[in-house]
Amino acid sequence: MELQLKEDLQGVPFRRGVKQHGKVNGGMPADFQTADHGLTKLTAASRGGVVFCEF
Repeated sequence: MELQLKEDLQGVPFRRGVKQHGKVNGGMPADFQTADHGLTKLTAASRGGVVFCEF
């Protein structure tokens, strides 16, 4: 079975950083737009319950 995923980037973990001890650490810049950062498109196939991907 061949799968072709053509989705765009939906989100970024900890995009707004992580709040620790009242301070926000890390995160993306305020002007970061997911539409400007696409995902690497992969070709995937499943055989015997194992998924193989190539890009």
